Amino acid sequence: MILSASRRTDLPNYYSDWFLNRVREGFLDVRNPFNARQISRISLSPEVVDCIVFWTKNPAPMLGRLRELESYDFYFQFTLTGYGAEVEAGLPDKRQVLIPTFKRLARELGRERVVWRYDPIFISGRYTPEYHLKAFGEIARSLCGSADLVVISFLDLYQKIRRNMERLQMEPMGTEAMLELAGAMAKIAYNCGMAIESCAEAVDLSGAGVAHGSCIDRKRIERITGCRIRCRKDANQRPECGCVESVDAGSYNTCLNGCAYCYATFDRERILEHRAVFDAHSTILGAPPGPEDTVRPRATQSFKVPQMSLFDENGPDQETGRSSFAMQLGITIPLQKFLKWKPPVYGEPENLFFCWDLHVIRFHGENTLMAVNASNAFTVILWKMEWADWENLEQRTLEAIRKGLLAAGYGEETAEAYFRAAGSASFTKTHGRRPVAALNRMTDFLRQAPMKLEEDRQFQSALCHFVNGKQPGLICRAGRKSF
Repeated sequence: MILSASRRTDLPNYYSDWFLNRVREGFLDVRNPFNARQISRISLSPEVVDCIVFWTKNPAPMLGRLRELESYDFYFQFTLTGYGAEVEAGLPDKRQVLIPTFKRLARELGRERVVWRYDPIFISGRYTPEYHLKAFGEIARSLCGSADLVVISFLDLYQKIRRNMERLQMEPMGTEAMLELAGAMAKIAYNCGMAIESCAEAVDLSGAGVAHGSCIDRKRIERITGCRIRCRKDANQRPECGCVESVDAGSYNTCLNGCAYCYATFDRERILEHRAVFDAHSTILGAPPGPEDTVRPRATQSFKVPQMSLFDENGPDQETGRSSFAMQLGITIPLQKFLKWKPPVYGEPENLFFCWDLHVIRFHGENTLMAVNASNAFTVILWKMEWADWENLEQRTLEAIRKGLLAAGYGEETAEAYFRAAGSASFTKTHGRRPVAALNRMTDFLRQAPMKLEEDRQFQSALCHFVNGKQPGLICRAGRKSF
């Protein structure tokens, strides 16, 4: 089960005490929003909860208590926009409080587990496209190195929020205007080392460089947990939504952020009623169960496949061991200039699992090669590269990848199977914004490495272990790398 905490309310901001009390008790109750007398009891056993997705605009109240969640995998969807108090009434100062909170959270958890959201976007006399670009750019530059992904969306005008948005004099926005704004945001995000995705957008923004994303993202959860996740698309969400199925821990009309665009808080009187009866020790968020209520355990199960296989979804046919894929070695622009190569061709990868992006940095006074897998960011490092090594870049890279697999705990048979499936290698340009953002992230991790280097070795196994260990999704529970 994946627990959403919560689309319905800012649980980390206002109800973290309640939630952590429920974690200790091992369950929580959720009232059916369509049948108030029906309550579901949800198990919070770590054996059942595969991952928790927190939604928040201010997780500060939770920061000092994250260790209480050490039995769980989790990540945060952190909304941080440029709107003022007339739109987001209950939030503290963004420059002084929220941006520093975001950066601290990223330091403690890693960028993989803190997703920046700049949404929903709407246009008005005050909040013009130019305003959004300026605000987005300022926040992006502030979060540079603290976020690897930003999610955007354009406001859907639900009936419940029409009155609020009329008060703000929201202006209509056509497809071309959306594409233009999204494209400009994509350039800013890319320059700050971030990928950019949309959330439940009916408009195709891929032409502007914005991929269609998923907030409750199976791939991100797999990287964080180190396990495959077998689950379906969430049938309770809009057709445009790419999220997988989850159970929501919250209640409508309980959030105190006071956001004018929020579809989950639309009845001020109900909000005050819920706040008046709130009890941090209750089993439920909102009015406690009464004699007329029916409480039934909800059937839940883990979606985890215990160990990610080298060939899960990515590799060759398991019977033949053969694959039509070809390995591609993407060369970054700095490496192209270093080698004095002309720009290589764009690759057309069938599977990023067999693609690597190559980069050169100066590390401890020596030219150093980084090879980062374009699918999962698994990284290998060669230190003290001489010109003879650069002239044989393909061979040295393949040798490094093999050594990296062996050092990560994979046997010779598995490494051989990978190369057999990958086929022959060719040099191309890098493989898109997201893999490059991952490469930048791994470069940052490398610069943080505290260990002493092995002076007589090019392949630095301890260095590779440190860098890959900084990315939570590359470590399984059993301690093996989930390559």
